[in-house]
Amino acid sequence: MSEGSFSPRILGQTIGISIQAAKALTASYANFGSEIDVRGYTTLGVWVTADVNLSTNVNLKANAYHTSGGTAYELETNGTKALWTTGASDFTKLYEFDVSSINYIQLQAIAGTVGATAGTLAITITKSGK
Repeated sequence: MSEGSFSPRILGQTIGISIQAAKALTASYANFGSEIDVRGYTTLGVWVTADVNLSTNVNLKANAYHTSGGTAYELETNGTKALWTTGASDFTKLYEFDVSSINYIQLQAIAGTVGATAGTLAITITKSGK
């Protein structure tokens, strides 16, 4: 590659990284994927594929960490995303989290009501703004 040209990845966007294959929801917050290193990025894109099944009132939450494996901090603004309440259909959707002042993120999900057949989430991420 010549000195004057550059690729989109050099400009600060990662390719999609699958961090969680389809995983069943539970009635308490559970980790979805591993801790994510977001140092040097401004935006975390969370690409969700949801199989709703009989689960309702489902939320996706991002916890912030100063250090890997350290104390979890809830994000003051937009740290929890409501994925669906009741009567939802299966979907794919992009959610974004501002990570400009964060070092590590852990995604978690919960179903207010799991139902006889639990809903599932599969998650792919992108990081941008380096």
